[in-house]
Amino acid sequence: MTFRVTTLGGLVAALCAGGANAAPRRVIGNGTPASCTSAAVVSAVARGGTICLDGNRFVLTLSRSVFEDNVAPEGGGAIFFVSNDRTGTATLAASTLRRNRSVGFETPRLPGIFFLGARLPSLTQGTTITR
Repeated sequence: MTFRVTTLGGLVAALCAGGANAAPRRVIGNGTPASCTSAAVVSAVARGGTICLDGNRFVLTLSRSVFEDNVAPEGGGAIFFVSNDRTGTATLAASTLRRNRSVGFETPRLPGIFFLGARLPSLTQGTTITR
């Protein structure tokens, strides 16, 4: 699994137990944007959970990863991505997202993902997203 976040502005990330709107299971670093390094995120993601990213300008690159059977009471069963200034981007490569429920809301055609950014995530190298 490869997971990289490049922060170009403030970013706070957490790995959540019951989906993106549940209480965080782990906060990356100490909860400040400066402590949310790519290495800290990789370490946390390797232990499982939902990716929750909220900030301004940042880039998410996810490759060779599997997210399955997560549930969010609102949005983002697998990935909750909010770029407040709508400059953030994401690429999902050679990854599988399956059976990740967003009970309240999600981005059309992206089950298990709530995404607000510059444009929809790039899905490459056979990435599949299914209910």
